[in-house]
Amino acid sequence: MLFAVGLFALGLGKIAPPAAAAEECPTDRLCLYSSTELRGLKFAAASTKACFWLGRYGLGEGTNGVNSYVNNLPVTAQVYQFDTGPGTSSADYTLRGSIRAGGASSNTNAVDPNSPWHQLDKVCTGGADPLASPAFIFGAEYNADPLRYADVPGTKLEFDATQGQSSYLWTRNVSVGNVSALDEHKNIGVTTAIRCMYADGRALPTDKESGAYWAANLVPPGETVLTPSVRWTFIAPTTDQYRCRVSLLGYASWIGAGNSVAMQVEPGAELARAVHSGMSRWTMADAAEPAALTSGSTHSFLDHVYIPQGTERIAIVMDANMTSCNNDKDGVTPNYGIDACAGAEDPIAHYTDVTTWIEAQPVRADGSTCGTPLTSTMAQWHITERKHHQTATNTLYLGASQLGACDRLRVALKVSNTTGNRLQVHSGYISQHIARTHATAFTY
Repeated sequence: MLFAVGLFALGLGKIAPPAAAAEECPTDRLCLYSSTELRGLKFAAASTKACFWLGRYGLGEGTNGVNSYVNNLPVTAQVYQFDTGPGTSSADYTLRGSIRAGGASSNTNAVDPNSPWHQLDKVCTGGADPLASPAFIFGAEYNADPLRYADVPGTKLEFDATQGQSSYLWTRNVSVGNVSALDEHKNIGVTTAIRCMYADGRALPTDKESGAYWAANLVPPGETVLTPSVRWTFIAPTTDQYRCRVSLLGYASWIGAGNSVAMQVEPGAELARAVHSGMSRWTMADAAEPAALTSGSTHSFLDHVYIPQGTERIAIVMDANMTSCNNDKDGVTPNYGIDACAGAEDPIAHYTDVTTWIEAQPVRADGSTCGTPLTSTMAQWHITERKHHQTATNTLYLGASQLGACDRLRVALKVSNTTGNRLQVHSGYISQHIARTHATAFTY
């Protein structure tokens, strides 16, 4: 009490609360703390040969890093930063520090942006390979709020690009499944997107495409894994440095507000980038959706004339987001609602069977043709009312010699509603100007 009186007499005001006590690290753990003096225990691991993404524990990008640590394991731990500069890929990383067995620090000076402990992405014990990542866990929410996107660790790319420069981006090895047990009819919507911004965190101009997405429902209990594939061409709006990454949304209306279902991305997810010659991108940009396809009808989408460059091979990629229009005519419980694209004359069905393919007709500048249309392999899609929506991915590879005397291609995505409910092919953009139905072409 005498000490308190002395403080007020000195004009120091009320007494500050005592500093938080240090949090002891168990004898068989590696412990990482968000504050100095072993306070704010965020991570404790017993594994002697494993890697962990620190962002899952509140110590990754956007935090002040690891401010103190204790290593009670019998092996050395190493911390890494991924994708640290222009031109990097998902496989690029830098060793930022090591923690010897039995080592400890009460203050790493991580608050200093220049400290190697300030921005970290992964910790590995016992010499584990930092590229052999564990599964990434994220929560499925009650709606598809884009503010709830979960960025997949290790998929961030940073690169320099001049104004108008194109970069072909594609996901690799993305596998998404449920961790929480799901009963029948407890479907989970999964959206996987490539999203780009300026490297300093600024959003792209609102009228510029910032990404593309793949979407489908996970339908338990028979389906436990989805394998999304997103392909898209980024076009730099200005000369600058950019950051792109793979992001996921899981959602279901049956999940109550404030609740979530645990989902996971299996190890090995990547985002790849390449720059090719003759790159072109086009999108079904109209805000108004095209008329839904009735059973037995075939329509063309993404019509475009592509002019290859050089005499190399040609790749054409066309991806369409589609919905089977539920009509709920049979009244069977549970029902999945009535979609606005459904029609009164639709059959009683619980699905739409769809065939998609790319058609490329070699043409001259005056519109005359060379030979017959070239086509990709036909892809079949069975979209049940529980699956509801599906991204149809289509690719056509050609040799330049297949164009004959023509120098360009008139290309289109063919979509055939074989049978069942009406089919809606989506146009325009979702939030953040992310493309729904889009195409790209290049020579390589």
